[in-house]
Amino acid sequence: GIVPSRADKMASIAVDKGLGKLGSISDFYRELEPDRIAEHLAIVAKAEIRDVVEQIMQQENPQLWHDLPPVLKEAVHSRVQQQLPAVVRSITEQIGENVDQLIDAKLMVIRYFVAHPELLNELFLLMGKKELRFMQNFGFYFGVPMGFVLFAILQYFPHWYVLPVGGVIIGWVVNYLGIAMIFEPIRPTKWCPWQQGLLIKRQSEVTELYARMVADKVITLQNIGDELLGGPRSDRTLQMLENTLRPAVDRAIGPARAAVRVAIGTKEYDQIRNSVALEATQFAPIAFADA
Repeated sequence: GIVPSRADKMASIAVDKGLGKLGSISDFYRELEPDRIAEHLAIVAKAEIRDVVEQIMQQENPQLWHDLPPVLKEAVHSRVQQQLPAVVRSITEQIGENVDQLIDAKLMVIRYFVAHPELLNELFLLMGKKELRFMQNFGFYFGVPMGFVLFAILQYFPHWYVLPVGGVIIGWVVNYLGIAMIFEPIRPTKWCPWQQGLLIKRQSEVTELYARMVADKVITLQNIGDELLGGPRSDRTLQMLENTLRPAVDRAIGPARAAVRVAIGTKEYDQIRNSVALEATQFAPIAFADA
């Protein structure tokens, strides 16, 4: 089909003419309620964080973790759980502040529609259902009388070229008038029999359908999450996570940070911070996938 086969161009135009004028990706991100994302992400992380701490410590410094008394281990877990909401909130705030650099909105929409060309068909069919039916019917109601006119002309000019030339003219005029009636005039006018373009007359209904399509299928939390963590700029997201989580680890340890560095070594300490950042990226897809 013409529409799905040109999904990339159609999506590009949709962004330039529509989404690009409605707001930036940071505007859309704010509408997704980052505070609620943070709360949900904290809940998801809270269920898994104990196992993550165990896994990181077993991986990075198994002897230290093994020798640590149970009371101190529980103190570590408790400290992490206590710090978790603030850490997660700082992550979502950092995403919001840098989302324009982390996501190319135009590329995200193009990639999504190219992967789901059936949605472009759905968009056209939902928004222009009545107009497509009008074009179909208009071709009949206008074409049939013109066919009789052409037949009458043929009686007076019985030449071989009358039918093909007349057919081309009628076909072109029918299509031109049908399309013009759908989109013109833009503003209501008394001199025009149909007063305003048929599609524009339904602008409240059409924009509602367009908004639902965009909100429910395109600019969704899951798609933004996929783009953040798997898109062409995902390396920037991972770097931002690491930069945000390194000081968060320091804050979680608190006043004992210097003592911990001495006890386990600077290199091991830095490796643990990097592991925390790496493991944290596993929570985001789970949270972003929840509608």
